Amino acid sequence: MNDATKEIVHFKLVQVTEASILVAMEVMGFQRGLNHLLTMGVAIGVVSTDRAPSIRKIMRETYNEIRHEFDAWHVNKSFKKKLVTAANKRENKELLTWLKSIIGQWCYWTLHKKNQMGGSRRTTHVPSCPSDNEQWRKR
Repeated sequence: MNDATKEIVHFKLVQVTEASILVAMEVMGFQRGLNHLLTMGVAIGVVSTDRAPSIRKIMRETYNEIRHEFDAWHVNKSFKKKLVTAANKRENKELLTWLKSIIGQWCYWTLHKKNQMGGSRRTTHVPSCPSDNEQWRKR
């Protein structure tokens, strides 16, 4: 997706029969799509993906001239899951009362402050953390 115009630049389908496993299918589609855009002369400065290890490896080894970022929504989801797991341990029970505030602040900083530090991308997923709809600030 073009960040400025919000238009889908290219879309590539991969048939299930073309790959042996789902991970290979994801990698195949990603590479085909990115190669197509590069062949067409599209200038790609940043690619934002989920945190899939296979995509990380391809970006690092094959497309190292393109900046690779993780989608903030996926990072926030992972952080929230780890924080909840830690808070549910007996020795961390007091953390439960702070979960909402911690997650709200984390989401705010990762999704909104990035724009002030030179980043330009924001999540477009369904709100999963309070900062996506700013409700936590009103309480």
